[in-house]
Amino acid sequence: MSTTKEFREEALKLADTIGIPNAAKELRITTSKLYGWRSAAKKKISVSRAYNRECASEGNGKRIEGNAK
Repeated sequence: MSTTKEFREEALKLADTIGIPNAAKELRITTSKLYGWRSAAKKKISVSRAYNRECASEGNGKRIEGNAK
């Protein structure tokens, strides 16, 4: 079953409110799927924050080599 980004985001919000086991039961998905989505979301946030800190320390607007056009 493929899910949309919006569904995953809403599922994680629900899980934050009522807990992963209850959210999984209500949404009829496995708890492991919700735990995986939460883990992936946290990693994405951590990577994004680290990149933003790096850019801020090196000057705003700096492009990564190889991506400049």
